[in-house]
Amino acid sequence: PRAYDPDGLRRLARSGADRAGPERAATASFLAYARDVRRGRDLPGLPPRPPLAEERPAALLATLAAAPDPATRLAGLPPPTGRYARLVGLLADLRAVAAGGGWTRLPSLPRLAPGDAHPKVPLLRRRLRETGDLVGPEEGEEIDAALEAGIRAFQTRHGLVPDGILGPRTLAALAVPVQARIRQVILALERRRRVPPDLGPRHLFVNIADFALKLVDRVEGPRGERTVATRAVIVGTRYHQTPTFAAPLTEVVLNPYWNVPRSIAVGELLPQIRRDPAWLARNHMVLLDEGGRRVDPRGVPWSELGRGRFPFRLRQEPGSDNALGRIKFEMPNPHGVYLHDTPSRELFGRPVRTFSHGCIRVEDPLGLAELLLGAQGVGRAALETGIATGVRRGIRLREPPLVYVTYLTAFVNADGTVHFRDDVYGRDERIARQLGLN
Repeated sequence: PRAYDPDGLRRLARSGADRAGPERAATASFLAYARDVRRGRDLPGLPPRPPLAEERPAALLATLAAAPDPATRLAGLPPPTGRYARLVGLLADLRAVAAGGGWTRLPSLPRLAPGDAHPKVPLLRRRLRETGDLVGPEEGEEIDAALEAGIRAFQTRHGLVPDGILGPRTLAALAVPVQARIRQVILALERRRRVPPDLGPRHLFVNIADFALKLVDRVEGPRGERTVATRAVIVGTRYHQTPTFAAPLTEVVLNPYWNVPRSIAVGELLPQIRRDPAWLARNHMVLLDEGGRRVDPRGVPWSELGRGRFPFRLRQEPGSDNALGRIKFEMPNPHGVYLHDTPSRELFGRPVRTFSHGCIRVEDPLGLAELLLGAQGVGRAALETGIATGVRRGIRLREPPLVYVTYLTAFVNADGTVHFRDDVYGRDERIARQLGLN
């Protein structure tokens, strides 16, 4: 509230000055609030706020003036989506918990597996009951079946391996105070304000912090949308962070080339090529000049090349070892980021999946391609046949869905399940400082 100077408005109203001064000040505060609560505050580090036609100042003021109840009009300003409303409800719940003294604090506990016992386990039971993860009694010092299920539920909600074992990462998540979770929800609301209320009849929603992609369809009814499929994803490392953006998914490419970015070619691959030029052939890489013509690597003075001089491009040919795997999803954007398959599929089993140079690797890309192209008559058999040829082929989507990439460390699913994730890129920390939430 302090951002809109309510105390200053009260002082102006009490001052007895001409009415124009308070009127102008109240109008400025209202317009600033309406803009910020609808589509987010103007903060460095967050994506640009989407323009909304209904936010023209004259229209906002006219609807407020005509409203029988101004409070009702103000309550209708935030994004009109269930995603946003569920977070607002969660924020109220967490503030009530904080007002009551917070969650039960746990003492230092050893690693406990199902069947183990400890005299402090009743405190763990109480803590899990407070967040709805445990349905059962607070008594009992053993990690029995009910408590194991409660631990698994908590782990799932916090992006941990749901193994039912009370280990260091689970204990660390249990130790996070409610005030920190409140801050996460406030920041999630800020990011949700930037999401357009209508992302189209079908969209893909990628949450970097959750390492997950959801294919979502618009439907009739109170929820307004239905998640068709969920896929685990791998995102950029902390050094090569995946950006937040929105772009249409225009084409599914079978057997893609990998055009190696110059930064990777010079910074990471060139030292290997200098030591052994045959490395290119072993990894199905071809060398191209600036005109796109193939160059024989045996005639290149590799020792003379570096960041300041590298008049070539590297391209990896289609194949099972191609860095993009067998499928690439084109989505033109200024960051050069796209969705793709990967030959390193074992990494999807990791709980923290920050391994790429910024692009987004997708688990089960063939299944996702089938879902996207099924309405065009391109089924799994046709996709598998196309892949088996080994020849690059692009399939355009007749109705390109929007891919919306964001970063949420707190969210509430449509079934009411509350989730929290770690701030893997430190982005929450930076935005929290700007908002004075630390």
